[in-house]
Amino acid sequence: MKWSACRTFSSSAASFTWPDKFTIIIQDGKEFVAMKPMVEGMGLVWNNQPRNIKEDSSLAPVMLTISTTGSDGKHYDMVCLPLGYAAGTVLS
Repeated sequence: MKWSACRTFSSSAASFTWPDKFTIIIQDGKEFVAMKPMVEGMGLVWNNQPRNIKEDSSLAPVMLTISTTGSDGKHYDMVCLPLGYAAGTVLS
């Protein structure tokens, strides 16, 4: 499922624009955001983000790795965070 949105956030420390599409995965009735497409959609490098999430005391307990099927038919493990926590990965 794709959720379309575009929001710009600003503060004295940072300014960034959310990508216009998020990949939302429903797992056990809860909404999770696939983090790699979101992070790359913001123009950030994904390579260090999984480690940053795993080391963050707020994000690590709620992170899930969900197996998904891509448009190419292959299976991929996606690092996901609950929808309400998704912004935490770019702030950490």
